[in-house]
Amino acid sequence: LTGAELIEVEQGGQSKKAALTLRSGLPIQSLYQQSGAADSTSSNFSVSDGIPQNTDGKEIFSQAITPLSAANNILIEWQLNISHSAASGASVFSGLFVDATANALAATLDTNDNNSAFAITLRGAYRVVAGSTSARTYKLRYGANAGTAYINGFGGRNFGGVLLSWMRVSEVTP
Repeated sequence: LTGAELIEVEQGGQSKKAALTLRSGLPIQSLYQQSGAADSTSSNFSVSDGIPQNTDGKEIFSQAITPLSAANNILIEWQLNISHSAASGASVFSGLFVDATANALAATLDTNDNNSAFAITLRGAYRVVAGSTSARTYKLRYGANAGTAYINGFGGRNFGGVLLSWMRVSEVTP
């Protein structure tokens, strides 16, 4: 399905054709992953004007999707519960990548200006025209500018596994 389809309806023994127009952003397919597990990485990234690379940080989610129509959009959304034990000046990031492309498609960043450890929720979204019906894999990475970044807790899991980080990849109408 795309934004406009021609459908055929039979009524009273007669076949009638009608145009069906779908609103923009309606889901066609949606793939979702979540995790309440603790995770960590000391694989760092640089806070600069450079685009994050697919070797920065650590991959936490990977999701393949095969669009049903090249005209539809792919919408990727994510939320990471991330922490860092360093004091002032520590930064954490998330970066979205596709297939083997080195440059990030989108990224989120937060920096701690306090003099204590911190935990935050990084949220991001990215929308792109599918452009083809070829399969592609979206990957989410996270990390810190120095030291260690933690997912779903401080140095270990918090809240018994119900503190959830997630990623959703959806095909939506244009």
